[in-house]
Order: sequence, then C-alpha cells, then structure tokens
Amino acid sequence: MGFDIYAVKPKTNKEEHSYFRANVWYWRPLWAFVEKICCDEISKLDEGVGHSNDGYEISDEIASIIGRKINIALENGLFKQLQDDLDTLKNGIPEDDCRLWYNCDYELTKSFADFCLNSGGFSIC
Repeated sequence: MGFDIYAVKPKTNKEEHSYFRANVWYWRPLWAFVEKICCDEISKLDEGVGHSNDGYEISDEIASIIGRKINIALENGLFKQLQDDLDTLKNGIPEDDCRLWYNCDYELTKSFADFCLNSGGFSIC
C-alpha cells in the first residue's frame, strides 16, 4: 500500500511538482513529522488527514507552509532528531514486528518539501 499525492494546481510543468508517491513505511513517519512541525496548520484540518488515502485536499496555503517548515527542519537538525528518535524506538521493538519497516528518509522528505511548495495544494490518495 502506498500514498499517491497529486498536485491540485502545479506551479511548474515538472513531474515532481505534479505527483509525489511514498509507500506506507515511509509516508507514515513523513506525515507524522509534518504533524509535529505543522501542528497549528494541521489542527485546522479534519482529524486523521494524512493517515488515509481517501483524497483529502490540502490547500495551497497550507501546502506551502508545510514545504517551508520541512525545509527549515531539514536545515536546523530537527529532522535528524526525528530519525534518531525513530532508530532508538526501533531498537526496542522485537525483530518480527512490522513497525521495524518504518523509515525516515532525508531525500524523500526534501522531495516532499519541494513538491509541497510547488503543488498549488495537493490531495492525498
């Protein structure tokens, strides 16, 4: 299972500004990170947005805020802290637990920030 994220009104003709995809093992930690750094903006949306792929639409305004805040977090070390926290958590999980498959990826997160800034809003499918 994966999450397909479609731009509402892409600001460029680049494919990476029209479509973003992540499998569930990368999307859920990425969206949890978005919820952490964008809690004020996300709190204005329906509860659970981002945790299902039912087509929920994020406005351009909120998408742009998400993109900017992700970039700041990538630069100031907050994302690295999230990666370290996830690794610490995974150390206490039994080897046969599927939660070990969750991952935080710097490049994927950076790509999502770029997508958010250039998507004109997006829907989570």
